[in-house]
Parts: sequence; structure tokens; C-alpha cells
Amino acid sequence: MFFRNNVETMKKNIVTIVLSLALAVVGYLLGSSNATLRDHEMREARGRLGINLRIYEEAQHGDLQAVQSHLGMVILGQIRIYEQQYGVPTGTNSFVEKFGRAQVIAAQIESNLVPVSSLLTNFSHMPEAKVTFDGEK
Repeated sequence: MFFRNNVETMKKNIVTIVLSLALAVVGYLLGSSNATLRDHEMREARGRLGINLRIYEEAQHGDLQAVQSHLGMVILGQIRIYEQQYGVPTGTNSFVEKFGRAQVIAAQIESNLVPVSSLLTNFSHMPEAKVTFDGEK
């Protein structure tokens, strides 16, 4: 009888330990994913602050062309992110109309961008300059 009580007590202890470990692992994973999300949100906030500060300073100096150019890039980025995450809005509310105006601006900005592939294909593969080291001519 003494042996049977010890076995049952040990089973309960093992179950308690396993459940505690499982709870600790779940808690760690939740905390880790929350920290990663918070870090991502912090980087996003810093980026937005930097962009907005730059636009404000350009406006302060009266450089309206630079302000318009930077705001156009911001609108392009926001339009593409919204389309990717939520799709193109439909309906008759005021946001749909604003989104349509923003899409026109985004299309104008995008049409002026130079594709990276065209930059890479326009470089010469053979450099014309001679590379020298100290003492060489």
C-alpha cells in the first residue's frame, strides 16, 4: 500500500512538472513573439518619424517640390501596403474616393521610378580604369 501511494504521488508530481514546463515554454514563446512585434513596430515608428521630420524641414525651407516628392513616395508605399494587406477597397464611402485619388498619385510616382534591373544592366562588365597599388604605375 505504501508503494502504491508513492507511485501515484510520483505520477502526480511528474504530470505537474510536465505541465509546468509546457506552460513555461508557451509563456516564453508568447513573450518572444510579443517582443519581436514590438521591435518591428518600433522600427516602423522610427522610420515614419524620420520621413515626417524630413518633409517638415523641407516645408519649413519652402522646398515644396521636395515635399511633394517625398509625400508622393509615402503615398505610394502606403497604397501598396494597403493593397497587399487588405485589397482594393470597394463601396461608396469617402475612403474609397480618397483611395482612388491616392492610387492616381501612386501611379504617377511609380511611373517616374527607375527599375533596379535597368541600373544593373547598364554597367560595363570591364572597368576602363586601371587599379594600382602604392608604388605601381
